[in-house]
Amino acid sequence: LNLAEGSLLHSLGISDLLHPNEHSRAAVEEAVSSGRLPGLPVTLGEKLEEAVERHKLLYDPEGFAEGEKYQLEDDVFRGSVLISYDRDTIAGVLTRRMNLAGLIIATASRTEVIQALGEPTASLPLGEDAAALYGLPAGNMDIYPFDQNELRLVYDGQDILSAVWIQSIK
Repeated sequence: LNLAEGSLLHSLGISDLLHPNEHSRAAVEEAVSSGRLPGLPVTLGEKLEEAVERHKLLYDPEGFAEGEKYQLEDDVFRGSVLISYDRDTIAGVLTRRMNLAGLIIATASRTEVIQALGEPTASLPLGEDAAALYGLPAGNMDIYPFDQNELRLVYDGQDILSAVWIQSIK
């Protein structure tokens, strides 16, 4: 893609969307507070059955620590799962494909994320066993609470963002 100054994509502002900027924290806070992730048409607290009716299940639900994860058929959910702890409501959304206000999975480093969002409220090591429970790589998880929801950012062993997870605070 031609993102050079003067190109069509540059004039449309696409370059600014590919890196965190001074607006990233506000955009992330708004998304997480509203219980939504960009590009995924579901909301935390929504009835799971309604989301499944709209987007159809791709596979039967699979186990997830303390609950179940649901892979939907619609292409927008490729690499993303819905999480429910009661089989009734969406309590979380976990994705391995996301551009979250310029914080791009498989590209953004933990340092870049902290520069954009500030220090996390909590940072937890994610060992092999714990990571396996969630279907994530071993590494580290940073947690940022926003209103009644929290953002969990998962990094691999090289501190590269590998998953974005929003979760209702119980």
